[in-house]
Amino acid sequence: MQIQTITNFLVIFFLSGTVSVAAETLNDNPLHDKGVNAAREGNHQEGIAILQSILAKDPDNYAVRRDLVIVATWANDCDLALKNYQSIKDAPNQEAYLLIPVSECLNEQNRQADAITLLEKGVTIWPENEEIKEKLTEFKQERDMDIAPVASVSLSTDSSDQGNLEWLFETRYSQQLLKDTRGYARFLAVRADDPEFATGDLNRLGVGVIHHLTYQWTFDVELSTDVKNSGEEGITGAVIFEPYYLWQLGLQHATFAEDLPLRAKAVGTTSDRTTAFVDFRTQDYRWTWSAGANQYEFSDENNRRSFYTSGSYAYHLKPKLENRLVLDLYRSKNSLPATNAVYFNPSRDSTITLTHKTSLVYNSRFKRHVDHFYGFVGSYWQQDYSSNPIYGIGLQQEYNFTDFDYLTWGAGVDSRVYDGDREQQFSIYITYEHKF
Repeated sequence: MQIQTITNFLVIFFLSGTVSVAAETLNDNPLHDKGVNAAREGNHQEGIAILQSILAKDPDNYAVRRDLVIVATWANDCDLALKNYQSIKDAPNQEAYLLIPVSECLNEQNRQADAITLLEKGVTIWPENEEIKEKLTEFKQERDMDIAPVASVSLSTDSSDQGNLEWLFETRYSQQLLKDTRGYARFLAVRADDPEFATGDLNRLGVGVIHHLTYQWTFDVELSTDVKNSGEEGITGAVIFEPYYLWQLGLQHATFAEDLPLRAKAVGTTSDRTTAFVDFRTQDYRWTWSAGANQYEFSDENNRRSFYTSGSYAYHLKPKLENRLVLDLYRSKNSLPATNAVYFNPSRDSTITLTHKTSLVYNSRFKRHVDHFYGFVGSYWQQDYSSNPIYGIGLQQEYNFTDFDYLTWGAGVDSRVYDGDREQQFSIYITYEHKF
């Protein structure tokens, strides 16, 4: 959610000068006037520097500290704003034009409960202020949407395995159990289009809970089993840590990995999986970066390790149009010789691709409609084989019919190489989600 820091109240009273910020104290130091005026003219960093220079000598100056918080929100620097707000958070009779942008920063940093608490405090101080009431209503409605029961259903095709496809159907339901705890149940059915691989079918039922210990720490634990085949029970545990709202780190372990190759599942091969990942983005989403590592320990004694990293840059970033370049690198290593496995199992391989993605937001009768178009080119290398070019194109559409109904679907055509042989792959998926 984009932070809206210049409110109507500020436009009318603050920026116009009809009522200056802390007019009764602003005259104490002419630098205070200079810093605020520089910020009003759009020179946010200059204004911040001036106000910080005042606070270096007079750290208890409430008016200057308050104005630094507000200017920092203008500069979209919520970290600086919230850091300085800590020094005045207990001050009495805080102004509405301070509380509103601070609450927006809290909400931006996934601290929705703190934002609501702050606005509720503001309503008690300024019971006639409609802007605080409207913002409080907005955040409460967002909270209600976040904790609403959700049901989803999805259908997709998995990657080709020597000309054979898998079809995956999954349905999921979740609802809030406690203030910080959400429960869910899901069912996954996997089928191959070739009857020869029917022994690899999955019919898994899972139940789990997601608990937010704090706004930074989240835990997810799921128990699952195959409803047709005994002995395929599993537990998946994950922990996610957000040390900073632009960063996310995660660790997961599954005793029954569901994402194994089709041919491995068809001969009864199972595996556990350990995953670690990290995600980062800039505040405006212009830059993103992610990386992760996986380790599989197959029941046929194969040990697979893989690593990926992906970085993207939006060279054109507007509300209705985004053009982005994405660079991906993937590498894997398997301990079992390729000839000793029935599934695709290169001793070593690596893939590098460059993707161009265009996203268009339309004005439509729906709540939101976005189309994504992408095309990629790259190179694939496999031990004992030469490098080969790979390429593909795809389309994805997102529809928010209402605040409660969401549909997304996508399709792609790729040309890839396995064991020196080129294969054409076609994939498609569709997901529908409803909030109650």
